[in-house]
Amino acid sequence: MNTKKIISSMLCVAIMSMSMLISGCQNGSDEKVSIVIGNWPSETDVATVKYYNEYKRMMNEKYPDIEIVPDTTQISTKEFAAMASSGQLPNLFVSSYTELPLAAQSGFALDITDYCKEYQYTTNLNPLLVDKVSYDERVYGIPSTAYSLGLACNRKMFETAGLVNEDGSLQYPATYDELAQTAVKIKDATGQAGFSFPTMNNQGGWIFTSLAWSYGVDFMEQDSDGKWQATFDSPECVEALQYIKDLKWKYDVLPDNSFVDVTEQRKLFASDQAAMYLMHVPERMLVKTYSMDKDDICFGRVPAGPEGRYSLMGGNVYMISPNSTPEQVDAVFKWLDIIGESPNVSDYMKENLRLEFEADNNENVPVMKTVPFSIWINDERMQLENELRSEYANVPDVNFSDYSSFEDVIIQEEEPVATQELYSILDAGIQEVLTDENADCEAIVNRMANDFQVNHLDKLS
Repeated sequence: MNTKKIISSMLCVAIMSMSMLISGCQNGSDEKVSIVIGNWPSETDVATVKYYNEYKRMMNEKYPDIEIVPDTTQISTKEFAAMASSGQLPNLFVSSYTELPLAAQSGFALDITDYCKEYQYTTNLNPLLVDKVSYDERVYGIPSTAYSLGLACNRKMFETAGLVNEDGSLQYPATYDELAQTAVKIKDATGQAGFSFPTMNNQGGWIFTSLAWSYGVDFMEQDSDGKWQATFDSPECVEALQYIKDLKWKYDVLPDNSFVDVTEQRKLFASDQAAMYLMHVPERMLVKTYSMDKDDICFGRVPAGPEGRYSLMGGNVYMISPNSTPEQVDAVFKWLDIIGESPNVSDYMKENLRLEFEADNNENVPVMKTVPFSIWINDERMQLENELRSEYANVPDVNFSDYSSFEDVIIQEEEPVATQELYSILDAGIQEVLTDENADCEAIVNRMANDFQVNHLDKLS
């Protein structure tokens, strides 16, 4: 071939290659990264939708190359595995801490250890939460919410029963025995239930574990071979279950309906039909759903059992779907920074926390002066949030100060394996003692422990 033709051909190829490269770079820079954000509020939650849309606007302003796609699906623990198996999870989704081990083990959630280190999430996370977002020493989640149970008390009903101190603080029961006596006084004065306890949708078992720990109950242990053994077939667990039974048949302080979930508890509490229940703080839904006066919502520490005050710690966790690209993962972390769900402090984060507190004020939802349970421990982050809370606080300190002291409270994580299955089994036992005055607590505990061992723990790999 002619030398000039060869050079000419090579030059054409070079020019075409450079043109393609430039074109590719241009397409890459112009192409948006799209991420689906799960648990987006539904249109019925007008106030929350408003500030989520503001989050989206701010995200578009700072990162115009990232597209936010809202997904209002609320993933329950029952639906989680099915949605994950069918690839229907959003890029960012929320589930309970108890689902994280399953998600990690089953490949339903992405290992984000390196990202968390890069964005300094790991070093700034409350040490109490490290294990809850980890599996096999790798990080699979970012805390969305965290709570420690307290005793919710209806101020109006306590006032009717004469159980308010001169400084406006309530006469919170210090022990579970005192709780039963307080509940009797309130029922005598109001004609309504002094206390309510959930029995359905795994919620009875969830609350029961916290009470049972205070009686000295150990629910499970792992032996040297790595196998889990149910250990709650014990006198301590029988005593804890007997306490629940006595609330119904000895003290007669529970609602007439023995089948109660958390939704029903809130309804009873907000309508002055039940004076106390164990729950996390500050219970926004009492106002948002049932229009309860925020100033009637008070929280004390969990009562003590024979072995002390044990408060269950739990909450929800953000996870990232495993089919997310590195670009999408990076975009998710940018989104969390924008909305204030990260340890990092920025003007956007400040503005969005402010938006959230303003929305709570507009809806008369309680805003406490201090963080009920701190997820992030870096000083700048904590100081900023507490400063904003002080600015927007709308409830008397005395309504939450007993809870916030955490004096003598032992905070304990949820049980480590087959947690939801345990809750379901305990639900059934609680229902039995509340519907049958002659129920044998010892026999029920024995059966529950055996059921949990044979049908769940023995099947763990």
